Amino acid sequence: MVVRDDVLKATWTTDAPALPDSACAELSLNASHLPPAIAYFDDYDEVERVVRAEKSPWRIRLNGATAVFEVDSFPTPHRSLLHALAVVGLPSAPKGTCKAIQNFFAHPGLLESTAKSAVQGPLVGLSFVRRELGRIAPHESGFAAAKTLLRATARLEWFGWTEDDLHALRQIHNPLASPQQSPVEDGEALLSLGEQRDINEHFEELAVRIAEDRHILPWQDLRAAVMLYWNYSNGFRPLQIAKLNTEDVRIRSGSPEHPTPTVVVRVPFVKQRKSRIKRFSARRMRRAWTPIMTAWMDVRFNAVAGFDRPRSLFGLPPQGVSSEITRYVTAITGVRRTPYDPMTCATLPRNALPTWAPTG
Repeated sequence: MVVRDDVLKATWTTDAPALPDSACAELSLNASHLPPAIAYFDDYDEVERVVRAEKSPWRIRLNGATAVFEVDSFPTPHRSLLHALAVVGLPSAPKGTCKAIQNFFAHPGLLESTAKSAVQGPLVGLSFVRRELGRIAPHESGFAAAKTLLRATARLEWFGWTEDDLHALRQIHNPLASPQQSPVEDGEALLSLGEQRDINEHFEELAVRIAEDRHILPWQDLRAAVMLYWNYSNGFRPLQIAKLNTEDVRIRSGSPEHPTPTVVVRVPFVKQRKSRIKRFSARRMRRAWTPIMTAWMDVRFNAVAGFDRPRSLFGLPPQGVSSEITRYVTAITGVRRTPYDPMTCATLPRNALPTWAPTG
């Protein structure tokens, strides 16, 4: 399959004042310490790819398509900031990082204004996000792109930014964001707000406990917890969960910036026409909760007996998957729920979000 490349160039016509000479010099020095080769994982093609930051154009291939960025169309200081953004963002969140870069190419003035605030330190930068960014950003994606660049600055601790400023950035709401679903009051959805809170708190606590002791749960409960996550958070049907094999799971170790591992699961589409080529969708697990999945993979490879298939990830037929998920979620919330109840994630329309879906 041949996919057309999207070549993006920036027209640098902003009227904003240039960055101070001292900031440009510091940017040049900081950028000289960044790695020239940036590796990231393409979930769609299941391969690791590399972007050479010192060469233009950048080619970022994701989801079967390639975005081509003519970074030489930006002034050198701004290329250095994009380099920093790619170093921090591409390995952990390639899709979001690529989207942020696309926004800066479409709106160079947004990059200029964000860069000017970034090089003046966290006080000016945070004030810019709170007071000005919502007014000058063209849309909610532009607002998110600017925050992404400032987060990269904080991760690298440039211009006085520190990791402590990341929390402040996270607390600033995007005023341009449109709700992806209607507000749900307690009692109007299948899962009440209390049940949503109980499930989220359970996974938060479980991830911490498992990181300390991987044998904290019986293996049956650990398996049920993992299946519950994929069903309610990502919309995997019991049939899809039952079809998963051990080779459908990819785990990559963490980095100094993100010490927890990355977990990607390749799930088969339920309805497929008769074809020799099977269609799959790659889903990434919420990073804070990946210790739960990695603990299960350790248990799974210790030859748990009684599985229905030798390569099966969970060793249960669809009915067994449904029964275990029902048992586990009932134990968490005290309310009996099944994966087939109306308006659970597994029965929502495509692209709809569950009312309790975790963020991040």
